[in-house]
Amino acid sequence: MEKGKAADVVSGSGKPRAEIVLLDSQLPPSLFKHSDLIESGGEGSSVDEKYIINILNFMNFTESGVLLRLQHSRFEESILIRVYPNVCVGEGLSCRWEGEPPAGFLEDAVNTGHLLIDRGASVLVVPISLRMGEGGEPVLQFTQGAYSVARRQTRRYICQKLLHVEVFQSGFLASGSLMDFNARAFKVCVRPMSSGAFHWLNTEEPIGLQIKTDHDVIYSGLCRFVRGQQPPLTMTEDRQIVLEPAQKEISRFQRRRIRSPRQHLSPPPMVNFLHPLLDTSVTLDVCDLSTSGFSVREHGDEGLLMQGLIVPDLEIEFAGGACVTCSAQVIYRREEEDAGSFRCGLAILDMSLKDFNKLANVINKVQDPHAHVSPHVSPDALWEFFFETGFIYPGKYLLIDAEKSEFKRTIKKLYEESPDIACHFTYQQNSKIFAHVSMVRAYEKAWLIQHHAAKVLESKPTGFHVIKQIMYYLYDMCRLPSANMDYLLCYYRPDNKFPDRVFGGFARQLNDNKKCSTDIFSYFPFYKTIQRDINLSNFDLKCSSKMDLFQLGLYYEHVSGGLMLNLFSILPENVQSGKTLENIFKNVGFTRKIRLYSLFYNKKLSAVIILDQSDFGFNFSELMNGIKAIVLEPTSLPWVVFYEAINQLSSEYKTDKVPVMVFPDDYVSCANKVPKDLKQYVLWSYDVAIISQFIEFLKKKFRIRYWEEPVSEDASPEKAS
Repeated sequence: MEKGKAADVVSGSGKPRAEIVLLDSQLPPSLFKHSDLIESGGEGSSVDEKYIINILNFMNFTESGVLLRLQHSRFEESILIRVYPNVCVGEGLSCRWEGEPPAGFLEDAVNTGHLLIDRGASVLVVPISLRMGEGGEPVLQFTQGAYSVARRQTRRYICQKLLHVEVFQSGFLASGSLMDFNARAFKVCVRPMSSGAFHWLNTEEPIGLQIKTDHDVIYSGLCRFVRGQQPPLTMTEDRQIVLEPAQKEISRFQRRRIRSPRQHLSPPPMVNFLHPLLDTSVTLDVCDLSTSGFSVREHGDEGLLMQGLIVPDLEIEFAGGACVTCSAQVIYRREEEDAGSFRCGLAILDMSLKDFNKLANVINKVQDPHAHVSPHVSPDALWEFFFETGFIYPGKYLLIDAEKSEFKRTIKKLYEESPDIACHFTYQQNSKIFAHVSMVRAYEKAWLIQHHAAKVLESKPTGFHVIKQIMYYLYDMCRLPSANMDYLLCYYRPDNKFPDRVFGGFARQLNDNKKCSTDIFSYFPFYKTIQRDINLSNFDLKCSSKMDLFQLGLYYEHVSGGLMLNLFSILPENVQSGKTLENIFKNVGFTRKIRLYSLFYNKKLSAVIILDQSDFGFNFSELMNGIKAIVLEPTSLPWVVFYEAINQLSSEYKTDKVPVMVFPDDYVSCANKVPKDLKQYVLWSYDVAIISQFIEFLKKKFRIRYWEEPVSEDASPEKAS
């Protein structure tokens, strides 16, 4: 009802019998219902007046309010009024009212009362005498006998910022704001939607609670009803209720049989963050740490962390000042054996690749000081290593030689600037490299493992050491949304024994193309020629349509049923309308372009051709900087037509020689052609959702020991930090 408007009260005959006028919209003050705080004055510990003055000045500094208790002269009831203290120097305390003063009550109030100062787990009770200042503001004079009363096991924190709250249960929905909280419960003030009422809320069943800012959800979970105000007569007024989380622990991610290694660092790192419910800085020591999360310890009476709370911006600071930033969620809160202490586990939700590299490097080096994640490697030392190990053999160097200055520039930029599109792993002693492997984000949701080379160090299988490193790394990195990693891929020659045993062996053992697949390509360097005249009446080359890609999907499912098209993001449902990956590369100073063309012969879709373009050096065989062709009609597409299509599209590349990969690999033999330097490459495609199975395969097949033994099925490794 609007201020000053009349409402008719209608009798049974339908005639108005009275009129109620709302004179103002200010709510009346709250009644004081905790008389035990006043009556137990002798039980509380006495407090020095100087301490009271210092606390009041702190409240003034932070613009926080205190509660003034006043007793009515005729009635037994007393009220609570929030006031804001001015600067206090000990000669009385002047305050400011919150809103309008309760003038009607003040006329009948006694001139003595109490000042109640909330200190979290305790309340300071200060006897005062009251008089009114010249401007109508209250002036308080302290009297003897101030004391502190501990009434809470856990400190309560008043929410100083506006946080939106939604309470929901089986069709019931109420919204409002967070009032206060502690590590065990939330106090919210909510009003139901216009179509509902509080009598719909079943306090004996779980209640959903969501707390959010204008931009982020910072808590969402099922809660139990603890207590609440009696519902108003209309059942739709604002109501204060207290809710506590129903789950002691939450499962943020799917359960895994293998846990990430937990490390106890000395000195321990610290976490620093702005508490999302308070906007207050918090610093806690880290008990243990892994690439999936960490745990901290806090005192029970001042707990700030409750299970389910999301911290959008948290900093982990290591000794020496190195820092990484992430978002994290509290997974559990457990009481320690030491009385009054709680351990809280937090799962890392997301972080940048640069920060994840720093964190992984710390964890890896604790396990093995020779293991490095994206270290600052001398490009000269790296080139020397590649030539020494034979990774760059004469044929490959012939491909690189013409553009070696561009290769050097790309490698220098990748290894010195460490952009979020690439990372590398080395096993080295001092500056001498003994093993290397790298990864680059090749497609929207797929990363390419490449450049794996190794040489012996004191009889150690260093090649397996970097494979182990990359598995450590990928185990948790693939769950970061910012990594955009749904799939892994690598290319290898079928006669290369090491990758065939490791990658090919896993695919053969798993025998499930929807989880891990291998596809064989024919590879040859294409030398540009002057465009020739051929019969264009039965030949057409144009940008691919979604229908073309739909036909491609049907063909590939028939001949392979693997993951290749998912890797390339060229199924109709995953083709990006925008140039997401292209823009990401451009922002860090690199080139990445992917274009799709359809080749028609006799009006029939005969091939889909992918133009991959990147900077020289991203892949030494230029497998990200060449043409890939998937031939749908290998028996009826003439080689001359295919050759001319490749020749026309090769103009998009700067070099005279362009790598071409053809699937299926037998198309070349079907066309009775053997191009110069013809090779075969296996494309290994892998769904990172089953990374635990790959790790267990490596452990059993090659006796690589990973972290901890597999835990029992009833354990919940992902609940731990």
